[in-house]
Amino acid sequence: MGVFNEDEVSALALAARITGTLSFVCTLTILGDHLYRRSRGAPSTSSSRIIFWWTMCDLIATPLLVLGRDFVPATHEEIPSPWCQAQGFLMNYSYLASVFWAMFMAATSYLAVCWRWSLHDIVKAERWFHLVSWIIPMILTLVPMFTATPERNATATGHPAPLWGDAIYYCWISDAWAQYRVYFFYNPVMVCFFLNVVMYLLVVKEIWRVFHEANSMGKVSASPSARFHARYRFAIKCAMYLGVFVLVYGFALANRLESMLNPDDPLFALAMLHGILFPLKGTLNALVYFSSHIMARAGGVLYHSGDSTDGSSGRTGTGTASASASRSRAEFGLASRTGTVPVGSVASQTPARPPASPAVVPRWPESDNKSAVAPPQVPPFEKPRPTYGAPGVGGGQTQGNGQQGGRGGAGGAPQRPMYF
Repeated sequence: MGVFNEDEVSALALAARITGTLSFVCTLTILGDHLYRRSRGAPSTSSSRIIFWWTMCDLIATPLLVLGRDFVPATHEEIPSPWCQAQGFLMNYSYLASVFWAMFMAATSYLAVCWRWSLHDIVKAERWFHLVSWIIPMILTLVPMFTATPERNATATGHPAPLWGDAIYYCWISDAWAQYRVYFFYNPVMVCFFLNVVMYLLVVKEIWRVFHEANSMGKVSASPSARFHARYRFAIKCAMYLGVFVLVYGFALANRLESMLNPDDPLFALAMLHGILFPLKGTLNALVYFSSHIMARAGGVLYHSGDSTDGSSGRTGTGTASASASRSRAEFGLASRTGTVPVGSVASQTPARPPASPAVVPRWPESDNKSAVAPPQVPPFEKPRPTYGAPGVGGGQTQGNGQQGGRGGAGGAPQRPMYF
């Protein structure tokens, strides 16, 4: 891409700066909405925490996109400044970490729907999410720094070139090390994208299967507040996430591959699409995030539930989203392994509850109860009367053992009454 003239480079850098600024504003909007919901007492779910860390990764990258070419060295052979190296390092690391958090967003839906993981199970797995999302991008960013040294010949001309340098839009992996862009950045991105596609397809397939069985049993009925069916809502949301992946990384990968294979005649139109869509990642994520809120308010079993299927974190009516999810999972036969249901793991429509069965009136046998409606009258319990001595003996007479009968004669202590 070094054959672009100054006007073309300025146009490409300006496009990336404008869309990066828009993404920065949208990323702050997502973060503000998340913090506002938490301040209002919204429950902290696994997906809300993933969205938070996902947004933090974008918040690192978007200010660097706004800076653009401010730190790019004047020539390709010049050693980049520490600011240029920091921009390239943070851009590479934050975008890779964001991709891994997007993959784990799909993983929460897959574990909850297909593997029947409970909320407790997913929360315990979040520590592994953090290890993978922060450590692997760090390794993929540090390995090129130790292998692509300026002393090594990177091009066929034999001129030494640094790793971080002019990447047209900002400081990143320079053209001299273009193959490292594919090895350590775009290959991991494509692996995560493939895993996202597989997991979302399996989740959508399982949701459609459950709804088909529920419809055949008459457990799903149209809700007046539902705008469209929850399975279509979830499928649309999955398609939006995958569409963001394609728009952000698809044109960027195509442009980098084309410039690597054909460095003397790069396509300006493809480079412009890269400059517009790649920094637009924060804006596209905001569209998916807030559209998930809108679709969640359309109604359904997990109305405004706040997990990986709806993307919101509110309450449902008088009960919590977890209680709503528990009822829906139980009615659709999707009970989790430990009995605790991950909040919002299945976005579906509110099923019609079967009417409560009338109270059973006990019916007594005809021989005991002629009316067969009310239970027979049980005679009251009569307490036996006590006796205070031998039958026929007066209260003050003395018995054969020398003691005076009765309740309290003068001859001794009163006797305890005897029941028989």
